Amino acid sequence: MNTVNQFIDVSYHCEKDGFEDRKKTAKAIMNKELYEQFYPSEKFVYGDSYTSIPNDVQLYVQQYDGGQEEIEVIPNL
Repeated sequence: MNTVNQFIDVSYHCEKDGFEDRKKTAKAIMNKELYEQFYPSEKFVYGDSYTSIPNDVQLYVQQYDGGQEEIEVIPNL
């Protein structure tokens, strides 16, 4: 769940403050293609005042039955 919450934060949190930290975290948890999709530019491109911060996120988690390498998590933003 920690990785899921990190993913939501670095993917949907758009604010100039903390951009570099979110970008660094994203690089550590995303594959190259996904990272380039969410971070196509080296700099924050939305200007100084744009913000979009996810809140009240509900997660739907697939039941873990043991032995699975992955489970599906669907965020409802």
